[in-house]
Amino acid sequence: MPARSSLFTARTRLVAVLLLVSVCSCEHTPVGTDPRAHATLFRQGQELFLAGNYASAAVAFDRFIATGPSPPKASEATYYKGLAHLALKQFPQAKACFQTVGEESPRAHLRAYAHKALGDTYFAQEDYAKAEMLYRNIVKKNSPDTPNDEVLYKLGVALQRQNEWEYAKLYFRDLYTNYPSSRWRERALKRYEAEERLFSVQLGAFSTRQAADQLSRNLAAHGFPPYTREVKQGAGTLFVVRVGKYKTYPDASSLAKRLQSAGFATLVMP
Repeated sequence: MPARSSLFTARTRLVAVLLLVSVCSCEHTPVGTDPRAHATLFRQGQELFLAGNYASAAVAFDRFIATGPSPPKASEATYYKGLAHLALKQFPQAKACFQTVGEESPRAHLRAYAHKALGDTYFAQEDYAKAEMLYRNIVKKNSPDTPNDEVLYKLGVALQRQNEWEYAKLYFRDLYTNYPSSRWRERALKRYEAEERLFSVQLGAFSTRQAADQLSRNLAAHGFPPYTREVKQGAGTLFVVRVGKYKTYPDASSLAKRLQSAGFATLVMP
């Protein structure tokens, strides 16, 4: 299967957040506003977001905020608008939204999610030092309002990408030891056990050697020398196609951007 272009897709990781925050929304609509029209406008923004129409979702939440909702509802809409901007990789707008919610929301759980989302924004920008700082604060608080297992995983990845390999292992171990049912546990365990401390760019993982060889020929034709690794997965074997081996993440990331410009989907490993 082709490699994804990023570690995390916004839509899949945020659906649960949308539902969780919405369950907590019990505010009255502003005086002079038709409650049904007000609720419809807010719901339209959520539905557009979940459908992957992020630009229209941001506009819908802007329209909702312009109606003058109560402060809790305004914060909630601003948070969702930030998620839409993050999905569109509009990082300055996303950060502005999350900072506003983190400072002004009257809801503790929404402030907690905004702080995490701000960390995710820096992570997506590959500003791992700032992401690390935010994630570390979240781990220290250990709030029940945030997905601490995901934060531990991303904190470990952020540290690895700053070449803090041994320090990263502490957080991966914390995750796989204390969160046995976490969906991040197996990923953390693989990173913890990884022996090679080099970064490469993965282009695909295939169930047949033929498919891997086809991709390898295409890469070579574009001037990128590939190599194939056989990885055991369950009862079968995956043929993983990669390019490059670098001591630093920025070097591998630079190669990934050149590969993307040539039309290839990439994933920097680890």
